[in-house]
Amino acid sequence: EAKWLFGSSQIDAVIERKSIIHALAQFHDGSTTAHFADADMKLPIAFALRGKVEEEILPPLDLLEIGSLEFEPIKSAKYPIWEIKEHLLQNPHLGVVINAANEEAIRAFESGESTFFGMAKTVLDAYKHFDSIHASNIEDIIKIDKEVRAYVRT
Repeated sequence: EAKWLFGSSQIDAVIERKSIIHALAQFHDGSTTAHFADADMKLPIAFALRGKVEEEILPPLDLLEIGSLEFEPIKSAKYPIWEIKEHLLQNPHLGVVINAANEEAIRAFESGESTFFGMAKTVLDAYKHFDSIHASNIEDIIKIDKEVRAYVRT
């Protein structure tokens, strides 16, 4: 998402366990800015549905109550899906594979056919299986989506 929103492939992430920092932007001058908000999906959903939100959706954060923040690197050993980040940034057309596999993995989990941790394995397996495909138009995307879903269901 960030690649498409900000037009950059220079994207990275860290873990912040309080889940109040939703974005960090690092600038050429060496400064960094952060987007702080409560860990609540109301705000991103409102932006997605309306585009621009001018009224208060969440109460403002009390910075004194937050206390210290800690950042951790994302470890591929614990979060195996992270290992494909660079390849995906260089091959953004493979997002259709991630999306279709993820939706099918969630469906399998919700229906009891898969475990929670099995979802990432399913997505990674599909990504590796379809890593050489290329979509150049909407028909390709629809075809790939169907193929990935069929692959994941078998």
